[in-house]
Amino acid sequence: TPARATGAPSMLERRWLLKVLCVSFSWLTVNLLFYGLDFAVANCDAAHGCDIYRHGALTAIADLPGYAVSYVAADSPRFGRRLTLSLSFSIAGAALLTICVLKAGLGVADDTGVLGVLAFVGKCGAASAFSVAYIYPTELFPPQIRSSALGVANVFGRLAAILAPLAPSLAPALLYSILGTLGLVNGAVVLLLPETRAAADRAPTATAGAPEAVAA
Repeated sequence: TPARATGAPSMLERRWLLKVLCVSFSWLTVNLLFYGLDFAVANCDAAHGCDIYRHGALTAIADLPGYAVSYVAADSPRFGRRLTLSLSFSIAGAALLTICVLKAGLGVADDTGVLGVLAFVGKCGAASAFSVAYIYPTELFPPQIRSSALGVANVFGRLAAILAPLAPSLAPALLYSILGTLGLVNGAVVLLLPETRAAADRAPTATAGAPEAVAA
């Protein structure tokens, strides 16, 4: 191929293709999680003690600590981009699956404070993942294929945004099961990707557009 002949990276090379697939799955999941939980507010049933206005307000407010945590953790040497994104997905998924177990398995009522706390934690995790998921991939790919790679991933992200408004049509237990499972699976998938924080820190002193500033 022309890319191989010139020594330029190709998106179809195995190492880059794996990253494209991981990022595509990540953007699919994070959009389903973030927007799906927003639209799921419509499932709030007053007959079971759920106040739709309070639920909607808490769902929106939960974004703030999620963004703040991701901002600090993603730049921290202890966590970095990869671990922050993985933990964000995992926390969101675990919280949503715990809600399913408590409601379906133990019959806990919607007006119980524990479910509200878990829902808040789940949306915090989704907001944190949303923040990092769109920054981290820009550091994964060299300039020659970055636009194409992110373009492919964006197709899956937009597909998820199209599907998210269907969330209220699903039973809450089914919806949380799907979103929670996707979150946990993606938390593991993200660990297949390399950490890029150190490379991003070196970027200002590196040659502009140099592939060395991007994790292989």
